[in-house]
Amino acid sequence: MVISTLDFASHKNLWNERLTPANQAQYQEMKSLFNKLAREAEKKGIGFFYNLVLPSTEGGTCTENHRQALLVSSDGSVSPCVFNNVPAAGSSCVSEGEEVAYRKLTFGCIADESLPAIWNSSYYREFRKSFESLPHPLCQGCPKRYEESG
Repeated sequence: MVISTLDFASHKNLWNERLTPANQAQYQEMKSLFNKLAREAEKKGIGFFYNLVLPSTEGGTCTENHRQALLVSSDGSVSPCVFNNVPAAGSSCVSEGEEVAYRKLTFGCIADESLPAIWNSSYYREFRKSFESLPHPLCQGCPKRYEESG
């Protein structure tokens, strides 16, 4: 079982539908509840997984493992994660409560070049290295950088 906290808001009307704790007390309460559900699921032989957005954006680590993993979409385009390659051309998304134009981030297409060539391209290497200081602009407000898995 996977609990989705709807951390990608594709429209401003969905912003308040997210399960995002506003403070540390709410975070601890939600984490405790999810952990209790996980224990109950385990007793019944059911796998249970969740990511919970942290109330602070200090020192977050991306849960999408962008330094070792990538996404190949159905059209063959390569991105660091699903958030950067949503098939929603001309769409918007909500970042930190504000609706903005959605922008994809892709590094190539496996129909045109090999996956190792894309992964090792200078642009993709620079993207991964950027997280040592200030992440890529499209990733800076992303909730995946401030989640804890359970």
